[in-house]
Amino acid sequence: MIRGDARIDLTASEWALLEALIQHPGMIVSKARLEERLYSFSEEIGSNAIEVHMSRLREKLGADAVFETPCGLGYRFRRD
Repeated sequence: MIRGDARIDLTASEWALLEALIQHPGMIVSKARLEERLYSFSEEIGSNAIEVHMSRLREKLGADAVFETPCGLGYRFRRD
């Protein structure tokens, strides 16, 4: 991924999260739906795995990343 002049390397999980959110701009995507997208049914999911991936994604994309976290509902990609 390129942002400005800088190349940003994303993991497969970060790409999947980003894709899941930008496919539904303005809509809240639940944590459960994101977990389904990232993990197969046979994988065990850590209780805060989505939060960790989102935190790393925000770090890589910068402070002006357009993700919101409506309390207890999930995540949203803002349409600015």
